[in-house]
Amino acid sequence: GIIATHARVTVNGVGLVLSIFDPLETSPASSPASSVCSMDSGRTTIDGRPHDQPLLPPSQTLLLVHGLGSNRRMFDELASLLSRSGFSCCSVDIRGHGESDCPCEGDYSQAAVVQDLKCLLASLRQRYGSSWAQPWVVGQSWGGNLALELAACLAPDALSGVFVVDGGFIRLQHRFSEWEACEKVPIFPAPLHTPLNATQCHSMPLN
Repeated sequence: GIIATHARVTVNGVGLVLSIFDPLETSPASSPASSVCSMDSGRTTIDGRPHDQPLLPPSQTLLLVHGLGSNRRMFDELASLLSRSGFSCCSVDIRGHGESDCPCEGDYSQAAVVQDLKCLLASLRQRYGSSWAQPWVVGQSWGGNLALELAACLAPDALSGVFVVDGGFIRLQHRFSEWEACEKVPIFPAPLHTPLNATQCHSMPLN
């Protein structure tokens, strides 16, 4: 069985809505709210069983980032399946998407959204403890771009690695005038099916 926790997190003045899927053997560590991010959560137990054991090791936590025009619910089935296999997953509605805030005068640049994700990870680490010290980040479409940018702006050991699904090619139009020229340059230092760690992301040509 699994347990789903739905929360609202305030980061950089914008309210983001997220869902956390945990195996029943895990539990959030109690800690004071972050001074940078505040979180108010409501817990839903899937099968009524208690939820009071330590969280899983860092390599078994994943942050799921959706693409442009989508929302966190696209990951519901995946997060449920992963949780039943022992992983803890957090999916988030990025600003302007899903149930998160959409301020009229807000900053919706890629840099602003990456800062939101950086702040969210800090909040997860403080609230749930060391299990979120080195999560994996999974990004789909534009979420893949965000995941790579996030890894590039964090310390090399901040993440276990990054999975990019149908995305992650960042600003290639600034480096290549045509696709044929781009094809000849090895953008990724590893095969596409191989997860990249944060150190590899730091060495990638992002511009």
